[in-house]
Amino acid sequence: MRTVLSGGSDHPVVLLTTGIVYMQTSFWCGAASQPLHLSVMRPRSHFSYDDTVTDYPCLVFLAGGSFREVDCNVWMPELLYYVRHGFVVASVEYGTTFKTRFPAQMEQISCAIRYIRANAKALHVKSDEIAIMGESAGGYFSVLSGLSGASERYGNGLYGQYPSGVCCAVGLYPVTNVRTLGFDPEKQEIPYDAFSYPVLAESVDPKVSKPILLVHGTGDSQVASSQSEELYVALQKAGVPSDLVLVEGAEHADHPFFRDSVKQTILEFIAAHI
Repeated sequence: MRTVLSGGSDHPVVLLTTGIVYMQTSFWCGAASQPLHLSVMRPRSHFSYDDTVTDYPCLVFLAGGSFREVDCNVWMPELLYYVRHGFVVASVEYGTTFKTRFPAQMEQISCAIRYIRANAKALHVKSDEIAIMGESAGGYFSVLSGLSGASERYGNGLYGQYPSGVCCAVGLYPVTNVRTLGFDPEKQEIPYDAFSYPVLAESVDPKVSKPILLVHGTGDSQVASSQSEELYVALQKAGVPSDLVLVEGAEHADHPFFRDSVKQTILEFIAAHI
């Protein structure tokens, strides 16, 4: 059977680049080093018949992992939605608790944002349109990035000529108070530096904090939705633009968070503040 299909496409061709080293971090008393990576997914803009847009807003993403492990590629299939809706997605690896002590994770994440700005042309990113989103432990760091605003309190000297601020932040079922998380020692170890992590509700600063979107399931047995609700109250009290979306009955990293309708809500929030 011979078939002729119509030309054209309803979304761009998407490219994925993995293993980009944005910095080296030391551990084992400074005797060893570990590269930290980011992966970038973006619309192709190479051929004359590709999308004529060459630069896009950027969504930085931070995966979770109970502060003990992280894989910056694990959520890439779900993040494709945002690329098909006009974003470059940069998923960032950061240090975990066995090799990193707070605030080193924030210094690394801030460095990754500055790296993206330093390489904005090659990555096809609009350097003044960067948002950040994370889930679970990554949600903690993404929201803290938003609360920190344009301040450079987490600088580490790398790419220092570029800012590390973001336009807004999204937390998916985020940890907001590590100290009251209620780690079960039979299932998981409490991070060594748990009491070094700032309580996010106490870190809200109306002078610098950027708009925050919190999305949490009311049935979350790992990170109670009260963590997001506590932060939302503090944001509202301080007058920081913020939204709280509660997903009825949803568990931690549950299916409903990855529905197109939820992703569209996130896109609309980012578009309003980027």
